[in-house]
Amino acid sequence: MASRLLRCAGFVVLLFVVNALMPYVLRAMLLAADGIRVALGMGSVL
Repeated sequence: MASRLLRCAGFVVLLFVVNALMPYVLRAMLLAADGIRVALGMGSVL
């Protein structure tokens, strides 16, 4: 019983952490995509 409660609490905490970090993750992914696009553009120019 305690282990199930612990697992449920861990899952809730994980959801909270994911919700808190999601904007930063999305922004980082957008920045990475932007950087890749710029690098590809530079490569095609060179």
